[in-house]
Amino acid sequence: MFYKNSYDIEQYVYDIDTIKFRRILARFRSGAHCLSIAQQQHYQLDEHECLCPYCEIYNENEFHFIFICPLYNCIREKYLQQAMYTNPCIEKLYSLFCSKSTTVIRNLACYLYQAFKIRKYFLKIYS
Repeated sequence: MFYKNSYDIEQYVYDIDTIKFRRILARFRSGAHCLSIAQQQHYQLDEHECLCPYCEIYNENEFHFIFICPLYNCIREKYLQQAMYTNPCIEKLYSLFCSKSTTVIRNLACYLYQAFKIRKYFLKIYS
């Protein structure tokens, strides 16, 4: 993906001691996740086929998943700093993933873990 800015081992590998959180963050950073944008790239789908399953308006990409989609508002408020998701921009996404703060990185991993659980439950109910 675009979050790696050096060839060193990323700090989150050391900071996140729970394997399920470290794994979800690593998969998300590498693009090995189940969001529609990853499916589009893998299966060469048309852009209209990678809409957010909840919003059905916007493409379901990493930016939308973390900052925009209202399905995750409750956990966004819990795990991310308000300054991050208020007036979101791509620079905030980069700074979030490149943060050296253990707390920020752990909270991001918790957010991703919980958000994917919510997404899976939503898709199960509405499919």
